[in-house]
Parts: sequence; C-alpha cells; structure tokens
Amino acid sequence: MKKVLTTAAVVVLGASAFTFAAGPLPEKNSTITVWETPGTEGQFIQYAAKEFEKQFAAENVHVNFVPVQANLTISKMETAVQTGQGAADVFVFMSDQLGNAINGGLIMPDIVNSQMIQKNFMPAAVQAATGPDGRIYGFPMSIQTYAMYYNKKYFPNGVQTFEQLITFAKTYNNATNSQYALMFDASNFYYSGAFYQMYGAKIFGTDGAKYNPSALQINSAAAIQGIQAMISLKPATQSQIGQGSANNMMGLFGQGKVAAMIDGPWDVQRAQSTGVDFGICPLPTLNGKHPISFSEIRLMGVNQNTKAPMTAQIFAAFCTSPAMEKARFQIVGETPAITALAADQTITQSPLAAAFAQQAKYSVPLPNIPAMAAVWTPMQAAVASAWNGQATTTDALNNAQNTIIQQIKMAYSSN
Repeated sequence: MKKVLTTAAVVVLGASAFTFAAGPLPEKNSTITVWETPGTEGQFIQYAAKEFEKQFAAENVHVNFVPVQANLTISKMETAVQTGQGAADVFVFMSDQLGNAINGGLIMPDIVNSQMIQKNFMPAAVQAATGPDGRIYGFPMSIQTYAMYYNKKYFPNGVQTFEQLITFAKTYNNATNSQYALMFDASNFYYSGAFYQMYGAKIFGTDGAKYNPSALQINSAAAIQGIQAMISLKPATQSQIGQGSANNMMGLFGQGKVAAMIDGPWDVQRAQSTGVDFGICPLPTLNGKHPISFSEIRLMGVNQNTKAPMTAQIFAAFCTSPAMEKARFQIVGETPAITALAADQTITQSPLAAAFAQQAKYSVPLPNIPAMAAVWTPMQAAVASAWNGQATTTDALNNAQNTIIQQIKMAYSSN
C-alpha cells in the first residue's frame, strides 16, 4: 500500500491548480512549522511543502516539517503551549483526540474551507472534524478502517457473507491444528464494535451535533442484538476470545491455516511478506446486515495561536485538496477522505485500497470526546464474558454500562 513518490503524483497536482473561491492569500514572508508522523506520512508533508512554496512563491512562504507521531501530537502540543516553546502552527492528529484538542484550546475553529469540507468529504470525515459546538475544526486527510483479508486458495472470489465462513468452517476448522475459517480480535472493541453497531447501536446519545457522555447507550436492544450476532460466528472461529491477537492471527494466516481475517491497511505489507495469495474485501454481511466498522480520520489542525493564521490554514487546505489527497494516496497508501475520490481510478485500480474505501462507506468515526477513553476496557471485558459464556450478553452489557458511567463521573468530577 505504501510506495515512494512517483512522477504520477506530480502530474496529478500540476493538472489542477489549487485555489480558494474567496481567494485568500498567505501572509507574506511567513514561515510555519508542521508536525506529522515520520516515514511516508512525513514524506508527503515535505512534498506538499515544496509544491505549496512554489505556488505561493510571490508571498515568500516557507514550511518546516518536524517529525512527531500523530498519536502523540495533542499531548505534545499541550506541553508546548504550557511552556510557550516549540508549538506547531499546523499539526496532524487522529480524530478521536479532537475533544482533547478543543478542551485544551489548541485548535482553530471555523477554518477557511469549512463549507467545502461539509460538501465534499465523506460523512464520517465531516463528523470526525466537527466539534461539539457544530463548528469545523479539522482538515480531513484520510480515512482508515478495517476490512476482510481472505486467502484466494479457499475463496477465489472473496467472501460475500459471514454465513459462507460458517459453512466453510464445518469441514475446515481444526482447533488442534489451530486451523480456522475466520479469525479476528473479538476481545478488542475496536473490531467487535463493527457488530455492536450493525443494528444501529450507538455508544453515546447526542445533543444535536454533540456527543452526550451522560447519555450512554451501551446496553441498548440494538447493541445486545449486534453482540449476539457476533457470537453466532463462534463456529467459524476460535472458541476462546483472546486468540485473535494481531501477531497470532497474521502468523496463522501466513501459514495458510486461517482462511479469512479482519484487519486494517496497516498490515497489508506484513500480509504480503507471508507469500500468501490473498485479497481484501469489505466486511461481509451477517444476517443480511453490513457490519459498521469504526473509522479513524487523520486530521490536520491549525494552532489557534499561530502567528501566521492564513498561511497555516491555506497550507492545511492545500494538503487536503483533491489533487493533493490523490498524491498522498500514491505516497502513503491511505484512503482519501474526499467522497468523489473513492471512485477515482487512482483508488479503484488498486483492489486492496478499493476494499478499504468501500468499507469506509459502512463506517462511523470513533467518538471524538474524552469520555470515549472510559469505554474500551469495560467493553473488552463485557464482550469477552459474553463470548466465553460467562454472562449473558444482556448482563455483560449492563455491567459495562454501569462501569463506564462510574468512570465518566469520576473523570468529570476530577476536572
């Protein structure tokens, strides 16, 4: 999925000059600092910086890249703001951290192309970039979710339904040999959440555009139905939860012992290194329903205290323009967040990338409020107890609901 920058990316950019309808310009003689993960993600920023400096040569703008892991950005920004040293003008972060960025006063609202984002980007990306006040805070760079890897030896045409895997397992599964039709990390709510949400279950209620942490819906009828549907997959997969860890799953898939597994784009290269002839398809239907996976959106934020607000905003908008998101796909391999690009030949001609883009249509962003941190561990315990038959699904989710409520109360009362 990841590849080095090619001349094709440059041609793509050159074919469509970047403009704003309102025509704002960067501040003259300004310099901004951008934080992004090192590796191909950072390579894209450096490429975009050069193109941006060329396009706005008359304004004499400069972009400095500093490598900072996206999952550490918000905590590092908080420290930089507190000390008054080294804060970025533009920073890349994962969308579930937006609430923390807003609460910390780190990020600028009502960015220059808010209307364009609402019109042109995938609904999940728009939702992820929107704060509890309904204002747009982030520039969506890419959308990332998981899908199904399948061994073409067993499923040459992919997997359309989970029922296919249950049927296949009857003659294929051999627990003694660690041989399974399906494997996934059911103990991780990031993955089991796809089934939890399949019948429309939510984690939090909402007040308009705002997630309401006081309106927890963990034990709703739809949630119980979704987890029960997931448990119906036990005949196709490992009997005990916890065996589907990423390393164990990939090892068995590489040995040809696992016919299909649920995983994300981050493991494409590892799967390719096994030598297995595999494909990737969107998550199959179960009981005629599409599982609704969690998605994470990579966002660019602008420091609301930057000394070059127009340069910073225009650079972020430049990086998330259609031409640049196509160029980023060619460099990084992550699915663009712009709706129209899902059908672009650049994406569709890559079958592996196309599968993740198709699944993204059946995804919802991780809730971007701090209270989400209280959900993961209790839900892991609840799903495990229901899967292993230690509790009914109703009791397990009732327990999770009560635990999460208490944890949220404690967290909010301490603030």
